[in-house]
Amino acid sequence: MLGTGEAARTPLRLVRLTALGCRIGGTQTERTAAVHLAHPSAGIVLTLRRRWEADDDRSPLTGERLGARRLLGTTLRTLAASDVVSENTTRTAGCAVEISRGRVAATTVTPVGSAWQDLPPGLRIDDLAAQLPAPEDLRPGLVRPRVEAESVRVLTVGKVGPVRYDPARQRLEATLQDPAGHEALLAATHNPYCPGALDAPAGALRTGGILQVSGSLRYEAGGIVIDPLAVRTPDRVLVPDLAAGEGDGALPVAPAPPPDPLTAAADEALTALARTARRGLRNLTGAVPADLDRACAGLRRTGLRAAADALAALRDALRAEGPAAAVSAWADATIRLAVTRELHQRSPDAG
Repeated sequence: MLGTGEAARTPLRLVRLTALGCRIGGTQTERTAAVHLAHPSAGIVLTLRRRWEADDDRSPLTGERLGARRLLGTTLRTLAASDVVSENTTRTAGCAVEISRGRVAATTVTPVGSAWQDLPPGLRIDDLAAQLPAPEDLRPGLVRPRVEAESVRVLTVGKVGPVRYDPARQRLEATLQDPAGHEALLAATHNPYCPGALDAPAGALRTGGILQVSGSLRYEAGGIVIDPLAVRTPDRVLVPDLAAGEGDGALPVAPAPPPDPLTAAADEALTALARTARRGLRNLTGAVPADLDRACAGLRRTGLRAAADALAALRDALRAEGPAAAVSAWADATIRLAVTRELHQRSPDAG
């Protein structure tokens, strides 16, 4: 809760980093790129961030166009699939990495090749069951250190299952097996800034030539899900967010997944709590208390009675004691619901 005892900034005299792909994000007015870089000798993943002003709507700044932007003497597309050796690097306590612009000559960038295969076991996952912590052993995200790429790893792929597209969630899915036979679900969600980000990995998955996938690993509905950052094939490393395309490729549609009423009820309650905080406890209109009432009823219907009681305590405090007394009740309800939802996603059977 009070930090890890690390210095805020740690200079790295000479460091070799292996790129694991890139994630594009942003807003209507700007775009951001987060290049994830494995630091093999330290067994961690660092994140290099850059930001650009977005263009006007006549020529949107997509991931494909961002891939041509210059960064560390090369392009973003090249950097996201390269080995980087630098003499002037600084790591923050949150595992962000900064490379000085004034010492570009001291930084070399070379193709990543097969460097993923040489990553240490803590960064390279060959056996999901043996190398990932069990859901019950993970602390809730609220009390874990704030690390940029905490769950980014490289998964070695032994077999690829059918590729399918879930139109309701705009999500490309495929079942992957590690060499030990354990399964993970590859799940890539549509990114409006990267129209080609689903078609590119879909093509690679259908050919069956996937060797490794880098991405963020998490538990969802009791299974392991990997959100891909890059895909390694025998001849290249493909970074979906920087891929060309308009998102018009044909994808096989998957059947609709069964509804999850517990997650839906928790999401509704968390949304109501967020709306309450955004409006301010002193400035609530009639719509917000009504949202809290509906969310409370939804939690009771699904059996989340303790969470419903926490939400009801907030509602009652707002009505009877005023905004100052409701601050603690809001925090209690938000923490309980956030942890409840996370634990349910890890292992639904845990209740």
